[in-house]
Amino acid sequence: MKRTEHELEKKFAAGLSALRINAGVSARDMSLSLGQNPGYINNIEKAKHFLLW
Repeated sequence: MKRTEHELEKKFAAGLSALRINAGVSARDMSLSLGQNPGYINNIEKAKHFLLW
């Protein structure tokens, strides 16, 4: 993965986390509302997994 892609993923994850927390939604609830497994959003925010387009 290119350095700029990794930086973009980190910025996206930080922004997602900030918006989610601001809205008062847990990572688990957001994951489930998207039809994903309970740890999906947490994995994105912790950079363990990223979105596949």
